[in-house]
Amino acid sequence: MTASERELYDAVEEYISTTYNNAAQDQRSAVGFVMTIYRRRLASSFHALRQTLNKRLSGQGLLLTEEDVSQNEQVEEVMDAEEAAEIAHQGLVVEERSSIQGLLKRIATLSTDTKVRKLREEIERAFTEGYHSAIVFTQYADTMDYLKEHLAQAFPEVPIGCYSGHGGQIRDQGGYWNECKKEYIKRKLKDGSIRLLVCTDAAAEGLNFQTCGVVINLDLPWNPMKVEQRIGRIDRIGQVHPTIRVVNFAYEDTVEADVYFALGKRINLFQGIVGKLQPILSRLPQEFERVSLARPEHKEAERQRLISDVEGMVAQAEEGGFDVDEAAGESLDLPELPPPALTLPDIDLALNRDDVRPPGCEWKPLDPGSYSLRLTGITKPVRVTTSADLFDDQFESHDLLSPGGALFEVMANTVSADESLEGALHGNIRLGPTAPGQDELEMVVRTRDGGTRITSLGELIADLERLVLQQEGKNL
Repeated sequence: MTASERELYDAVEEYISTTYNNAAQDQRSAVGFVMTIYRRRLASSFHALRQTLNKRLSGQGLLLTEEDVSQNEQVEEVMDAEEAAEIAHQGLVVEERSSIQGLLKRIATLSTDTKVRKLREEIERAFTEGYHSAIVFTQYADTMDYLKEHLAQAFPEVPIGCYSGHGGQIRDQGGYWNECKKEYIKRKLKDGSIRLLVCTDAAAEGLNFQTCGVVINLDLPWNPMKVEQRIGRIDRIGQVHPTIRVVNFAYEDTVEADVYFALGKRINLFQGIVGKLQPILSRLPQEFERVSLARPEHKEAERQRLISDVEGMVAQAEEGGFDVDEAAGESLDLPELPPPALTLPDIDLALNRDDVRPPGCEWKPLDPGSYSLRLTGITKPVRVTTSADLFDDQFESHDLLSPGGALFEVMANTVSADESLEGALHGNIRLGPTAPGQDELEMVVRTRDGGTRITSLGELIADLERLVLQQEGKNL
């Protein structure tokens, strides 16, 4: 941090702890909730804190995010939005307008955030060293909005997109931000149309970016498992880069930097997320809050206590703690499995035949690999696919038709096994369970030449083609 940033940071921390500790005892839960919101947004960016304080002065109160609600350590259970808003309102009552104005004046004098300048350098370095694209994560949409504009100016030739809980945007060549859906963002990042994506943790839910080799955490959530979830968006099967790059940012000489960097170097913090360190990491949000709300004269001692406690817990865990990874190791080794009887390409080929689909099934091809499906008892058509790649790109708008999926099971159970065999006597083909109440499925083809139970869709298609040729021969 620059000297002016350091002075502001210290002033905000002092305001937070003083306001909390000066509150009446019956107000502290609500005040602590509000103050920790300020503290987390301060750790994200000065811009995020500025936007929050401006909204506070304008009478808008606090626009709470899921992050704010889920990390309230003053209550034992996660609150709903209405309850959180009420607690936040109670906490705002004790604040003084002049104090907030004083903090806003200080923020207004700052130049470009030091973290943002360093971020630009890291992105330039990654591109220079051969990485085609990068994802920048932040906890808050206010920080994301600030970043996307700054990076658009810093990299005018680089296609940029952003995504938050409110939706996605892509910047066009004219400099305008056009709204789009999450799946469109993913598709454009995958095909290289977006090289830089700025997003909140909403993108860490259900989106996979194996084509991207760089993930940058501009801020570090109090729950380190959220950082692991971010990294998991690119560190997964199908990753195209032999080495991925993870860059973590935190303001220097803060409690976040202490835990994530100082401890991380000594205990490989992220590598222990699902092992012996998991019970320790789950307690960190509460410990971060304890330090943030400590009296100014006690803050440094609380900070050192936190580091010492975590190091002690790590040492104890390494000596004999329960290791989730070790306990699950053997169960994760799958035995060699036989080839599947039903593959997605075979299912696609079969369902595009009228004589295979169950009675009452309405099937209409749409885009390549995409279909409209309506089954008996379903009022509206459903958009489905048999392509794993298409589903991966457009999972929000498609259901995957595969064994074990809800729609596939509905199709499989449209007729019973007895009805299937009875229908087969008339030359029909039916898909159903091997016996009443069984999950295992079978296909039966019965013609004048006799009945055949199909063990794979490949056999089914071959028999269908043979039967078609036989029928055509009879009609000649």
